Amino acid sequence: MYKEHVKILACPKCKGNLELFGEGEFVENGSLECKKCNVSYEILNGIPRFVESSNYADSFGFEWNMHKKTQYDSASGVSASRTRFYKETRWEKCEGEIILEAGCGSGRFTPYALELVGDSGLVISFDYSNAVDAASNKPSKNLLRIQADIFNLPLRDESCDKCFCFGVLQHTPSAKNAIKSLVNSLRGGGAICM
Repeated sequence: MYKEHVKILACPKCKGNLELFGEGEFVENGSLECKKCNVSYEILNGIPRFVESSNYADSFGFEWNMHKKTQYDSASGVSASRTRFYKETRWEKCEGEIILEAGCGSGRFTPYALELVGDSGLVISFDYSNAVDAASNKPSKNLLRIQADIFNLPLRDESCDKCFCFGVLQHTPSAKNAIKSLVNSLRGGGAICM
């Protein structure tokens, strides 16, 4: 993660500030610490980890790490993911905005969200499983990948302009509570697509 991304993150337990520990502008390995809760979250391979490495979504992590490119347009030669993303969101260019991608899997929709926010925006792409490791995106100041729980997002409330969540809610213990959590991440007038 890039050091500048810490300003949008918050402790998922108390929503307090997190202190970043790690070397360089892009922190490959380090930690984020909440002094209020006295808890530390590991940064591994450039990805902040706010959940246990083994959880109920392990099978998804295995699937996406084993078959990373299965649903990628670049691998299939068709534009199914691009078409789905633009058809379902109906979003147009939103330079400088922050888009939250909930349940990113290996990141098949991430490139299209990045197209929308341009060079001055940010896509926060998260998954509960270690599928976030399968994402092939190279480090970018416009992309923050995190491993997190949809019910306890490590984000400041009202920090995102848009959110999309495709094929995830039916796999959670409570779709209603997942939706509430995602809505809390949106600024007033924000857009959500599921």
